[in-house]
Amino acid sequence: MKTASVKQLLDQYSEVVPGFNALRLILASIILLYHAFIIQTFSIYHSPYGTHEIWLKPVTRAFLPMFFFLGGFLVTGSALRVKSLKAFLAFRIFRIVPALLVEVVLSAVVLGGFFTTLPLEEYYRSPGFFAYFLNIVGDVHFFLPGVFMEGNSVTPTNGLVNGNLWTLPPDLLAYAILTALFALHIIFFRKTFFGLFVFASLVVVVIQVIRPHDMLNNYLLAIPLAGFMQIYSFFMGALVYLFSDRIFLNKRLLLLALVSLAFLSWEQTILLGVWAACYLCLYIGFMDLRNFPLVQRGDYSYGIYLYGYPILQACRNAFPILKTWEELFCIAMPVTLLFAILSWHIIEKPVLGLKGKIWPKLHRPHSPV
Repeated sequence: MKTASVKQLLDQYSEVVPGFNALRLILASIILLYHAFIIQTFSIYHSPYGTHEIWLKPVTRAFLPMFFFLGGFLVTGSALRVKSLKAFLAFRIFRIVPALLVEVVLSAVVLGGFFTTLPLEEYYRSPGFFAYFLNIVGDVHFFLPGVFMEGNSVTPTNGLVNGNLWTLPPDLLAYAILTALFALHIIFFRKTFFGLFVFASLVVVVIQVIRPHDMLNNYLLAIPLAGFMQIYSFFMGALVYLFSDRIFLNKRLLLLALVSLAFLSWEQTILLGVWAACYLCLYIGFMDLRNFPLVQRGDYSYGIYLYGYPILQACRNAFPILKTWEELFCIAMPVTLLFAILSWHIIEKPVLGLKGKIWPKLHRPHSPV
């Protein structure tokens, strides 16, 4: 790939970047693979790392920043094109809520009812059953009564129905902040946005200096600080879109980003690693991946995110014969992909089709700033 600015590439592809759908699908599948490793390894050894910790940390820590960066980049582009707060909020709700609602209902009613160790009448009347539906509005609950519980075993994955949902509060907070910036018109003034981003970066650096070993473990406003790193990545995506004419893609910077992923191994330097992961995401996103399998048929990444973890847990509990994480992944991946395909074609795509009906009533599309 020759040296080119992000804006030049956006103009070349008319804002429809060929590699982003493929990249989302790849990232979602890799995260499913990692969760298969975590679930099976924790259940046996109570630790996901061990001798592979040195190389595994930077690799696994890069996935979520890349996901959130991609989301911030694309959502900011959408906001600048729509230029209507009402339309922006409607489109975000259309994209997130319907598929999430269906997954939560299926998990609580069907999956939970099948795997619970409680009598069904007791299960469906328990407060934990009803509390699980609060996931639909971002109040995350990971457990269902008697579901996926292995006696008194104390591991981070024991009883966890959908571990992916921990990213939901940071995701919603990022959207809330972007909505506020939209309402205040700050998103349309990139120098002001840049100043706020620099301030946020300094705050993160201060946290790293004062409490370097707590960056990924402690909580702030009921959100893990790891979640704030995802929010930071989201707004880095927004920043890159706003300054797309000043940011260039070339192989030397790609090589530097690959090497710099090593910074993700240490909490003190994790910010540098996040920058590297985001640049890597941007570079891959502008590759021509239109022929990647399944990309032309739909966007199945959100469905994989929603259904991957519950299906991994279900497969592991339904088939105790599965002893390795490779076996678990090979069984769970096709089932997850099937649910993701159904989710896209039955729920997500039809709901997103409503955008064309309400768009003329809200605002006509504008060229990107």
